[in-house]
Amino acid sequence: MKRTNAAVAVAVSAMALVAIAGCSSSAGSSGTTSAPAAASSAPAADPNQPSAEIVALCDKTVADMMSQADAEAAVAAAGFTSRIGSVDGEPKPLTMDYRLDRMTFDIENGVVTACQVG
Repeated sequence: MKRTNAAVAVAVSAMALVAIAGCSSSAGSSGTTSAPAAASSAPAADPNQPSAEIVALCDKTVADMMSQADAEAAVAAAGFTSRIGSVDGEPKPLTMDYRLDRMTFDIENGVVTACQVG
C-alpha cells in the first residue's frame, strides 16, 4: 500500500511540474517574447438587442408617416420581417415570441403610427 501512495505522490508532483512549466513564458530564439494582442476598443454588439439598422428603420417608418404597403416594402427590402399589431385601434392577434429581425406596426388610416422591434 505504501508503494502505491508513493507512486501517486510522484505522479502528482510530475504533473504539477509540467503544469508550472507550461505556464511560464519562454523567450524565442531572438530572446524576446510577443506582446498580447491589443483589445478592440469597439464594444461587442449585444446579441440580445436589436441592431441599430432595424431600430432606425422602425423609427423612419413612423417619422415618414409611411403607408402600410410602403413600410412593408421597405422592411422586406432591408431583409427584415414585419407584422401588423393593430389597425385603427383594433388589436390583431400576435404571437409572443421575440424576434430581433421583426417589426410590429400599428396602423391608423393606412399610415404607420407606431413601430416596435421584436
